[in-house]
Amino acid sequence: MNIIQLSKILFYTSIIVWLFPPVRNFKRKYFLYFVFLAISDPISLLLRKVGLHSRYISIIFIIFCFCYLISVLDKNEIKRYKYLLIFVVLFTLLLNFIVNKQDIVLLTFIIIHWIIFLIFFKHFSTFLINERIISVFYIVLLFYELTIITKFLIILFNAEYATAFFIITSIFQIAFGLFFSIFREDKTSIALKRG
Repeated sequence: MNIIQLSKILFYTSIIVWLFPPVRNFKRKYFLYFVFLAISDPISLLLRKVGLHSRYISIIFIIFCFCYLISVLDKNEIKRYKYLLIFVVLFTLLLNFIVNKQDIVLLTFIIIHWIIFLIFFKHFSTFLINERIISVFYIVLLFYELTIITKFLIILFNAEYATAFFIITSIFQIAFGLFFSIFREDKTSIALKRG
């Protein structure tokens, strides 16, 4: 089995595995986040199969990235920042459509996923401080986002290792998908003793 075949197997396995976290987390806080994660790769695969130009696929991926971000914000934050969000989304899409460089697309992904990481870290910290409970669910979410950020950074700055790192991160992301298919936010906590 060569690297291309292994990459394809991992890619298709990942697509199948990530269909289950939205089911497990139905009506939970991050349900929409998991839905967008579940449908983004199948949609991009379908668009490639029908021969859509890579420029348009990049724009669709950027839209998905913003969907990830909006899905982890609470309703008050969305209302408070809706005009800023609309402006940033439109500006980013326009910039990527005009410039059409993979580096800008990757940088957009990195920035959005970094913001999502910070939001998860804030939720994790708030939960830890208020409840004195360590949420394993949030820890895994944080590691998941870190693997995504790292993968895009490697592709952006060190393309020669991108394939090998893609395989490693794909294996981790399948493991994350399995974790989120089994565990929910409210079922993976470790209580700390109150002092």
